[in-house]
Amino acid sequence: MTDHAPQRPSFHIVGANPSMDRTLFVRDLAMGEVNRAERAEPMAGGKGIIVARAMHRLGSTSAVYGFVGGVTGRYIRDECRRLRLTDRHTEVGGDTRINAIIVDSRTGDATVVNEPGPEITRAEAEDFFQTLMPRVARDDIVAVSGSLPRGLDAAFAARLVRDARERGARVVVDTSGRALQEAAAATPWAIKCNLEEFRSLEPDAPLVVRDDADRRRLVSQMHGVRRQGVDIVVVTLGAGGALAVSAAGAVWVRPPRIEVVNATGSGDTFLAGVLHALGHGQSLPGAVTLAVAASARNAQLPLPDLGPAPDLGSLMAGTASVMLDGRSAS
Repeated sequence: MTDHAPQRPSFHIVGANPSMDRTLFVRDLAMGEVNRAERAEPMAGGKGIIVARAMHRLGSTSAVYGFVGGVTGRYIRDECRRLRLTDRHTEVGGDTRINAIIVDSRTGDATVVNEPGPEITRAEAEDFFQTLMPRVARDDIVAVSGSLPRGLDAAFAARLVRDARERGARVVVDTSGRALQEAAAATPWAIKCNLEEFRSLEPDAPLVVRDDADRRRLVSQMHGVRRQGVDIVVVTLGAGGALAVSAAGAVWVRPPRIEVVNATGSGDTFLAGVLHALGHGQSLPGAVTLAVAASARNAQLPLPDLGPAPDLGSLMAGTASVMLDGRSAS
């Protein structure tokens, strides 16, 4: 009898509202005045694309789903081919958006202007579901990331969770506002959000997390969300690292010390690290540690990317992972 390694899940990354992200580097940005860019860098973007690109850098292949149209939509498809991402976007009549990211090259501060995206028709939304759902198998991971374009409401996110769950998939949600509320009510496998986004689920959550008391309070509220049927809840805290809870308990991972060049896309890169690690059978503390290190690496670079074959060893060594019952996290 021949032993076979367990089959790894397929990753389906849903970024409904992709974009061409045009990053302008301006030294000493002055709002309300004429500024001259030192350089401009176009890049395929939107949260789903950033997640899939980072997963590719980490060694996981994924398919990307969303809505694209027009000249910028063709650019997204070309970039998917170049990055070796499986392109399963739905073609629409409107034009894919162009977002502007202005980075002050002296301070590293980023100003982001996001366009709303095309208007999606009911028929186009149905085409999307007919593209995605037949490809989703039991134990696959479906990640729902980012904003929704016009024409889609929070019910779209909730349906995504329900339909993928019915096929036996593990659904991870990273969105905000009403879409996050509706998706959470459909009980995905995992929720990942930042602290501001988490407050749409728990309005009494702390505005900032400064100390152990704030962390304990936030962890209690995260467990409250988990008890509603969600297996894993992860909340990112920027420079404060990340908290994650599951039935096994809570872990806090503090980030390494780095010099930030551009933090745009760090939250999406964090999600990529979690998906990659959990999909390869790592523990939740191990997954969050990798995700924090990947997020830090993204912030060290001028554009949202990890770069080819990233070595995260030193960054992972610079993290500190602590189970909040006082035991060291594995």
